[in-house]
Amino acid sequence: MFEVPGIGNPFHDFSAWAMLKALQELPLFEIPSIDAKAEMDAWIVNIKKSDGL
Repeated sequence: MFEVPGIGNPFHDFSAWAMLKALQELPLFEIPSIDAKAEMDAWIVNIKKSDGL
C-alpha cells in the first residue's frame, strides 16, 4: 500500500477517494485534432452562415 511518511494513507478521506475513483471510471474519449488555420477557417464559415453572407 502507498503511504506518505508522516501522513500515512493519503486516501483516508473516503469522499476524496470516491471522487477520484469516479473520475477513473469515466470512458476515455479523444478530441479530434485540428490545426489553428483549419479552426479559424471553420469559424469564419460558421460566422458567415449565421450572418447570411
